[in-house]
Amino acid sequence: MIKNKGLFFVIFGAILECGWVYGLKYANSNLAYLGTAAILVVSFFTFALSFKYLPPSVAYTLYIGLGTFFVMLSEIAIEITNGVSIEILRIFFVFTLLYGILGLKRC
Repeated sequence: MIKNKGLFFVIFGAILECGWVYGLKYANSNLAYLGTAAILVVSFFTFALSFKYLPPSVAYTLYIGLGTFFVMLSEIAIEITNGVSIEILRIFFVFTLLYGILGLKRC
């Protein structure tokens, strides 16, 4: 149960990481930058909370790996929405990343 709580904080922080990455990419006003900064702070705060339940090395690896995975999935979804074809090799490596993250969780 305790590890699941730590995983929740890591996954939630990684989803928020995806939010602030796109906030920085698309922000065009001071209010948008302020919102992005707020998301960034909450993202790091939830990541820090996960240290109570997971070893820091596992929490950090999951946070960075899942954040990258969510950003890549968002990029692929945006490309598909805009009619841009995506490379099969890119999808392969995204799922290879996910496989590695899931493998770490099992250890």
